[in-house]
Amino acid sequence: MNTWVWTNMGLDGHRLSAINHCNGARYGIDWLPAMSPDLLTWQQFGHWTSAKDISCIKKWHLYCFEN
Repeated sequence: MNTWVWTNMGLDGHRLSAINHCNGARYGIDWLPAMSPDLLTWQQFGHWTSAKDISCIKKWHLYCFEN
């Protein structure tokens, strides 16, 4: 089962918006099984940080990144 996480990050790892983070917020998929047919796509396209947009109406975990 996938677990969704809030990230507010783009595919390149940069923050998307400092003020508009809940309108079209980005979420990621925190893991995939090693034998998943989607694993390469998940890795190549950064789906662990940025899979899709959605309004922040869901209660999910939050990934915080610092550089």
